[in-house]
Amino acid sequence: MYFSGKFIYTRKMFKLFISVFCLTCQLSFAEVIWDIQSHRSKESLLNKNFIKYVVEPINQELKGELKLVFHSQDFASTLHKNVQSFSEVRYGNVEGMFSATMYWGKADPIFAIFGDLVAAWENPDDFLSWYKNGGGDKFIKEAYEKYNLKFVGFTLSPHESLVANVPLKNLDDFKGKIIRVPLGSMTSEYFSLLGALARPTPISKVKMALQKKAVDIADYGTLGVNYNEGLYKNAHHTNLPGFHSLPVLDFVVNLNQWNNLSAKAKQVIEKHVKNWQIKNIKSLQLQNNLALKKALKENLIVYKWSKEELKKARNKASEVWQQFALKSPEAKEMIQSIMDWLKKNDRL
Repeated sequence: MYFSGKFIYTRKMFKLFISVFCLTCQLSFAEVIWDIQSHRSKESLLNKNFIKYVVEPINQELKGELKLVFHSQDFASTLHKNVQSFSEVRYGNVEGMFSATMYWGKADPIFAIFGDLVAAWENPDDFLSWYKNGGGDKFIKEAYEKYNLKFVGFTLSPHESLVANVPLKNLDDFKGKIIRVPLGSMTSEYFSLLGALARPTPISKVKMALQKKAVDIADYGTLGVNYNEGLYKNAHHTNLPGFHSLPVLDFVVNLNQWNNLSAKAKQVIEKHVKNWQIKNIKSLQLQNNLALKKALKENLIVYKWSKEELKKARNKASEVWQQFALKSPEAKEMIQSIMDWLKKNDRL
């Protein structure tokens, strides 16, 4: 079992001993082992894509030099709960993590802004364009480096679609409705601005809350994820494309461990992580398309919003962004960078 902190420490010391021993013996063929902790369960498509496009090709290309051992959030596999990943990787108890950037917003508002700026992006391409041309890489890399972490790369999920027991034709439909929001998320402030009653709820309780109509609307996942979780069986309304959430998922490792890699190993890892970025987006979009075809045959009602309504939603969200801009000088600079890009590209 890996749940014991003492066990992890002992395991870490054993790996360190092996590394020192091999260095002393000048055994150049010693293979370094990295444990990578995920925030998702074994059956998650996100996990499967990370294994397919990152773990497996890296292990094959760097065989004998580096091996990635992947741990999902399942009882038999996980090293720790996802909420502990940031600290575990920071202090070197685990070498890396595959998780959602927004989870670490309490450590630095940059993570919340970068990870899921509510209602900001029209599509993944918009985010990628800002990241490349608006200095996004600088903001996120520097934020992680403050905590002895190396931001290796990221991918995106398509827009999440809401699950509802009520129609979702426009922004006015949120007034007076109870909406489930993730714990500690930026969406709580946003939906409150729209006149909804935001109810933070653990993800494990969402399905039951919809069934019992304890909530009218739920912020959960993409249309494909919502369908596969069976959420539309009792709640027959959704929006597509979504607008409120375009989550960033990243691969982050301990900075000291990264610095110990050869130049070749770093290049190989970055190459496959870059490939994963695009392949994962396409895979999730395909999942959405397949789920939509099935769901429409099962009486799902889909609301497609106009560009004007989506822009209206984005303008309203900018009020929440300004609140986050007050949290630090870096947050203010980052929000301004995003707003400049959005205005230049007629999104605001």
